[in-house]
Amino acid sequence: MRKSILKKGISIALICASITSLVGCSSISYLSPFDSKQSSLFSLKRGEDLYVSNSLASDLCVILDEDKFNSNDIQATGAGLFNITSKETLYSKNAFMKLAPASLTKIMTALVALKYGNLEDEVTVGNEVVITEPDAWLCKIAPGDTFTLEQLINAMLVYSGNDMAAAIAVHISGSISEFTKLMNQEAKALGATGSNFMNPHGLDQEMHYSTVYDMYLIFNECLKYEKFTEMIRQKSYTCTYKSSNGEEITATWRNTNGYFTTDISAPEGVYVVGGKTGNTQNAGRCLVLLSESEQGASYVSVIFNAQDYNMLYEQMNVLLEKIK
Repeated sequence: MRKSILKKGISIALICASITSLVGCSSISYLSPFDSKQSSLFSLKRGEDLYVSNSLASDLCVILDEDKFNSNDIQATGAGLFNITSKETLYSKNAFMKLAPASLTKIMTALVALKYGNLEDEVTVGNEVVITEPDAWLCKIAPGDTFTLEQLINAMLVYSGNDMAAAIAVHISGSISEFTKLMNQEAKALGATGSNFMNPHGLDQEMHYSTVYDMYLIFNECLKYEKFTEMIRQKSYTCTYKSSNGEEITATWRNTNGYFTTDISAPEGVYVVGGKTGNTQNAGRCLVLLSESEQGASYVSVIFNAQDYNMLYEQMNVLLEKIK
């Protein structure tokens, strides 16, 4: 009887929250349409064009009415801007459309590694780091090389090495397939129900997808780890590791973030803390950023499926202009 009353009380509270809140913090469940007429890269079965995502905590930004934002502001397929200080969604376009995330996938990989791994672990990598797909971005490590887990995560986030992501997956779970199960488990636990990960690095693969809003949820969770923020704010990363023959090798990898390579400038009054890039043939150009305003507020901004490098950063700056 008490459980029945409690459930009724929760239901009433959720209904009230949906009426009184347009955009901001909430713990409600909401339905988000997937527009199959738009340029999604995936064919979904009939009946899968709606999915339910739960805001599992009261400190999350939510999107209840995407039509209030001008979709013409952004030409990329998907975009979002979230004030994580005030818990407001400042912009959203196709935030629930399932799209290839490219190397934004590595944000989820980092989250799983930080949650379940020991950063001091020594990891001797195996054949999983031999990736032969054309144009795969690699740190060019070899089977038998030994790193700490912390070194692998740093290189993966800064330089976006697909080989580093594969090594992390095998170390944490024993195989890539088992690691992706853990990725999907953790994503669903966050309410990121529009995502399905088939690999730890983001190379194009059938049924490997995420959404703008899910990536916000995942990135926002990563920010709870101080190490993650330290890693993504580096302009380059240098480490010394052991090769398979025991030789010590020092390598430096430069950040792939255009705001850190000095050729891209953020709008005046906006400071880019760090983020993660992504780029594959199917995904186009993708980017997630953590930024701060002059007033000290923090923001997560997301772009999915921009046509090229220049468009990606032009579009991101359109989002960052909305911070003012």
